[in-house]
Amino acid sequence: MLQKTPTSLSQGLRKMDLMELAPKSEDIKVELTYPLNTNDFDLDDPESFKPKPITNEDGEQAYITIYSPYSKEYKDVEYQIKDRRISKARKAAKEGKPFDIGIKEQEQEELELIASVTKDWNISIDGKTDVNKENALEVYTKVPYIYGLVLSERNDYLNFIKL
Repeated sequence: MLQKTPTSLSQGLRKMDLMELAPKSEDIKVELTYPLNTNDFDLDDPESFKPKPITNEDGEQAYITIYSPYSKEYKDVEYQIKDRRISKARKAAKEGKPFDIGIKEQEQEELELIASVTKDWNISIDGKTDVNKENALEVYTKVPYIYGLVLSERNDYLNFIKL
């Protein structure tokens, strides 16, 4: 298959090595920003349309790093959650009951997944700075905006390839 890539535009078409599509990283670093506030927009200032970085106590850009969906760590947690769901379905089948999983349970599983694959951060929640599943759950449930940023970056990672 011939493909134009940013590195080959001047040379025209070339054969593409599929390894160029392989994930380049085992993790995703999410730089935290404040929500955009339309009251702050200034049509004469393009910078006013960019999100402002959240900084930690040291004045550094706040971030959260999660394992990527292609990493062993992410897959292990994903398999645990799916195995648990299969066990529930088997139990229901043995008892002759239907198995149904609702949206609430699916959202809870995704929250558990993201909290479990949170690898690193330079933030604090109620004075706690340790990176662990319990603290990650607290961050993501008490500050859903941050959870949304992490999900958005994870989804972008899945949907867009950086060459």
